[in-house]
Amino acid sequence: MALRFFADHCISNVIIKTLQDAGNEVLRLRDYISSDSTDQIVISKAVESDAAKREKRKQERDKDIRH
Repeated sequence: MALRFFADHCISNVIIKTLQDAGNEVLRLRDYISSDSTDQIVISKAVESDAAKREKRKQERDKDIRH
C-alpha cells in the first residue's frame, strides 16, 4: 500500500527518493509554497492537496461508473 507524504525543506532528497522508489507519493513543500511559510499555511496546503487528490479520484471513479 503506497502512502502519501508532504515533505518540507528539512527532508533530504535521499529520503524523498527512497520513499518514491518504494512506491510512495511525495509532495515537496517547495513545489507548492515558500519554504519559510508558517506552520498553519503548511498544514492548510497539506490538507488542501489531499482534498484535491480525493476529488480527482472521485471524478475518475464517477467517470468509470458512467461508462
